[in-house]
Amino acid sequence: NVAVAIIDSGIDYTNELFRNPDGSSRIAYLWDQTIVSDHPPTQFNYGAEYTKEDIDNALASDTPLELVSSVDTDGHGTFISGIAAGGENIAEQFMGAAPESTLIVVKLKPAKQYLRQYFVIPEDAVAYQEDDIMTALSYVRRCAIDLGEMPVSICIPLGTSMGAHIGGMPLSQYINRLNTFSQTAVTVA
Repeated sequence: NVAVAIIDSGIDYTNELFRNPDGSSRIAYLWDQTIVSDHPPTQFNYGAEYTKEDIDNALASDTPLELVSSVDTDGHGTFISGIAAGGENIAEQFMGAAPESTLIVVKLKPAKQYLRQYFVIPEDAVAYQEDDIMTALSYVRRCAIDLGEMPVSICIPLGTSMGAHIGGMPLSQYINRLNTFSQTAVTVA
């Protein structure tokens, strides 16, 4: 009865670590901001939203990526999701911190090129936009409410050396505000 939300590079939803014993997915919601689709989350106009039902149907298919086309090409989001909420793998002697939790995942879209140039971000560096992260936080909060006011631990495993590091920027202020809600905790790298 607790949700773990990961806002990162996505998740390999086919991985056994993110399934229930019956084979169904523990991922309740997956929003891939990088996909151009006709089914974004209701309050947003970009990306593709997949529900547990969509993911379960994909997992039952011989070609899951045709039904749920979200892929974690970087692997970081899947890795972090495994640490935070991976199920038990006896052969590997592995279990995540919250192995029975419900997952909410947001795959962030890369930062726009003009912002990368303005902030002199190297081409090979992974970079996301603050507004997309804030939108992801809003989405996760709505999902937790839709899951019956489920308590949610939101993990943003991203770091940066930009900004003043005093908590005055819009993202920092929004995270601080979210942390005032009961049953909501946001952690950042």
